[in-house]
Amino acid sequence: MRTILLVLLVVFSRLGFAQQIDTLIFYSSIFEEKRELRIHIPEFYKYGSEDTEFPVIYALDGQHDWYINPLTNTVRYLQYTHEIPQAILVEIPHSDRVEESLFPSSMMESNKLHRFIQTEIDSVLKAYRTNKVRVLIGHSFTASFALYSFLLSPDFYSAVIAHSPLYRMERLVESLQNLSIEQQERIYLSIGSLAFNKDSVHRSLYEKLKLDHPQFFQTIKTYEANLSTHNALPILANPQMLSLLFNEFSSRLSAIARVDEEYKLRSAPLSPAEELEIIREQYFLVKEFYPPEIPELNGIISRYSNSDYWQQSEALLQEAIHYYPLFFDFHLQLYNIYWSQGEADKAKYHLLEAYRLIDTLERQADDWQDLMGEIDAELEERNWQP
Repeated sequence: MRTILLVLLVVFSRLGFAQQIDTLIFYSSIFEEKRELRIHIPEFYKYGSEDTEFPVIYALDGQHDWYINPLTNTVRYLQYTHEIPQAILVEIPHSDRVEESLFPSSMMESNKLHRFIQTEIDSVLKAYRTNKVRVLIGHSFTASFALYSFLLSPDFYSAVIAHSPLYRMERLVESLQNLSIEQQERIYLSIGSLAFNKDSVHRSLYEKLKLDHPQFFQTIKTYEANLSTHNALPILANPQMLSLLFNEFSSRLSAIARVDEEYKLRSAPLSPAEELEIIREQYFLVKEFYPPEIPELNGIISRYSNSDYWQQSEALLQEAIHYYPLFFDFHLQLYNIYWSQGEADKAKYHLLEAYRLIDTLERQADDWQDLMGEIDAELEERNWQP
């Protein structure tokens, strides 16, 4: 029998995952002009079923490359290192960021940008598989707007991240502290240095408000970047605040199938059904349902397999295919399990399915021909026709 899984690990580690960016231009009836959105689709999106829905990060100030490029790079890196989930990131450029971010002192009336996000952007996102986890990020003027938008619709957003807000902050704090404690805990606020050439104007007001409203600032999440300038602040704060927001996600399945230094299970697992039940209990993100990601699934499957618990591996692979039916690796793993168990018909089905998926979805990968060649050889050895 050919060691196709070893080949897969070598080849697929170089395939990588291509991120897709959709640029959408449409007429906004709210702004009465054409508006643009850039939607970053996470790497695993294309493999998912209808049951695999993704959180959304709304990034204001999408018109500034100096600001948006570090943010998108941060999101991708934190996704790659499994600190944050595979979210859909939506860049929102502004025609006039200051004018669009202004809001009334009463805090009761919605402005155009708020309605644009809540209605028109939300309508556009229905074409994508999004869940109810929504995070709004703003900086400076748009940070104040982000807090205002959260104040108006705290149930729409899972969290708001505001970097160095200033505009109407006294009124914002007075209003935001009337929200429930649970809602206040979903506010993330960062601020730069008090030095005159750093972020002094914004930081001075922040320090005053902290003294005037101590309970509020003890409840919300804050990050004080004491060496940062105003414009450098988001580069430092975004990794900190996103990691804090999604801290429970990064380790939600780490206690499943624990292994020792030789990568062997420390204790025998429960039955496949019982193991699945325990795993499924962790399918949550910021209190919303969020299915397992491909690396999470592969990690647990590999731990079962390395200790020869093939029934548990098989059960979780079937679960994996439910959520990611277009990911060929799961089919190849099932092929190896079924062939080793003498279940030729099942093995053939999954090898042919892997062949089809690689041939149709992975043609742009650099090592596509190498992987196809390995599976062709496997099919020839079995005398199976693709």
